[in-house]
Amino acid sequence: TATAINDRGQIVGYGTYYNSHRGFLLNPLLSLEAINPNPSLLRDGGVTTDRSLLSSPSVPAAKGLAADGITPIVLRMHAPASGILQFHLTDENGQPDAVGTLSTPGGSERSTILDVPVELIDGRNMAFAVLTAPANFVRLNSNDAGRRNRAIKIKATFTPSGGGAPLEWNGTLQLFHPPVVLLHGLWGKPTDWVWAIENNDRFTVHAGDYSWANAGALAGNVVWVRDAVRQAVQKLRSQGIAATQADVVGHSMGGVLARL
Repeated sequence: TATAINDRGQIVGYGTYYNSHRGFLLNPLLSLEAINPNPSLLRDGGVTTDRSLLSSPSVPAAKGLAADGITPIVLRMHAPASGILQFHLTDENGQPDAVGTLSTPGGSERSTILDVPVELIDGRNMAFAVLTAPANFVRLNSNDAGRRNRAIKIKATFTPSGGGAPLEWNGTLQLFHPPVVLLHGLWGKPTDWVWAIENNDRFTVHAGDYSWANAGALAGNVVWVRDAVRQAVQKLRSQGIAATQADVVGHSMGGVLARL
């Protein structure tokens, strides 16, 4: 019986062997971890190239990302030997339509197909790619507007440097709507919003509050806008969804504050 996958991508469990109860450890040929690099792996506006950080088991896992055009996820693949690993992104129909782009850590590539080398790091063969979210959740001529999430398919093909048959891995990440922040007006409060979106499970919504300081200077209230965005983003991250920014809807002075 398999019970878990450890930080190295190995499968652990227990069973009976010759009437003896034993544990086991399996090393899969290929396994992928999707991890959220924000904030621990970000350097100078991009993902770090430091392999010791990229391979760290302490970086939180991610099951998906928000469609905001800038959020990154690191794809960390474990391989059996040295070689070349090709990542390939498609949608649920096998098309490269609004699925984001791939690059190497610190690189400038922007493609849905990327070849990266497998490197030996602390005794493990690993390869890395950065998936950057598409700018839009809803695709043209689709029913995406009615969905909470949609699939990004990932195919990884490993070609060993010493020869031999290629190995293939297939998996899925989920794409979500960016979080939404609602900002009330000058004499308003968060409970003034009575919008259906607040109870729509397709969206993650946070109503910001600056009511106790609303008579203050605009420059002083901007901090509460930033705090509302931070809380909205954190709501997604707490669900294992990578997110970087939010869509903001402001009423009256709330709209002015959002533009500062």
